[in-house]
Amino acid sequence: MATIDNLKSLVDRYQQAKVNGSLDNSSEATMRTWIDELLSVFGWNVQDAHQVLTERTLDKEERRKLKAIGSTNVRPDYTLVNGKVPLAFVDAKSLDVNIIKTA
Repeated sequence: MATIDNLKSLVDRYQQAKVNGSLDNSSEATMRTWIDELLSVFGWNVQDAHQVLTERTLDKEERRKLKAIGSTNVRPDYTLVNGKVPLAFVDAKSLDVNIIKTA
């Protein structure tokens, strides 16, 4: 239950920050602080390079896979790993960036 309670608390604080304007003009770095906390809620230690790599340049195969889904990113902000095996990529954006793909 602690994970659910921690997630609810984080979401509530984030929504309140949006409502009260604390996130207005937020930078990508500010969003990373929220992402760091979100990852920690789910047990990821952003300071452990066996779990989370930051600003790691992707290899050719990883870039090919991302390109297949329309991404041109070659250095995601976070690479979630299990030892040396990449599991997922997370990229922080400021709130003014439209991340919805349009035709």
